[in-house]
Amino acid sequence: AAKHYENVAIARKDGKYAKPAALNAVAAYAIVDKATKYPKVPVLGSVEQPIAIPETKAALVKAMEMYIGMFPTEADVPAIRFTIAGIHYEYGHYPVALKRYEDIFQAHPKTEQGRASIKVMVGHYTGRKDYANSIAQTRKYMGDDRVSDGSLKTWLTDNLRLAMFQLAIAFETQKQFVEA
Repeated sequence: AAKHYENVAIARKDGKYAKPAALNAVAAYAIVDKATKYPKVPVLGSVEQPIAIPETKAALVKAMEMYIGMFPTEADVPAIRFTIAGIHYEYGHYPVALKRYEDIFQAHPKTEQGRASIKVMVGHYTGRKDYANSIAQTRKYMGDDRVSDGSLKTWLTDNLRLAMFQLAIAFETQKQFVEA
């Protein structure tokens, strides 16, 4: 069914059934994805080498990208883009995922997904104990005028303190007192 909806959406890009067909393709692939049993993947953010995205999830991503390409201004696009980034992140495709999260923030900074994207990007570096990048990313977003959400600013401030403290400890442990 998903492939059929996809074909209708592609064949009738300008027709009145294009949007429902594209959305139904996404929904049908999402149902198949949810019903599919996948091998267990490591905890988010801890995949050492990228894992191939399973065929069913890849088809879902393709359908979502088709929908976004056809209807880029729809209200559900930020959520769909966030889901795509999450799939890449889950399977350890970090450069792709982080780029997608950054793109979400740039295009939709005031949405829930835009704010969550910041947390994923900054949290990625903090979680991997890459405190220098965590600090750099945190400062970047703290200095961005589009980040006006008080709770997000508080979260960024807390993360900055944590990362700076952890980086100082790392420098001290390595006897790099000038850097600390």
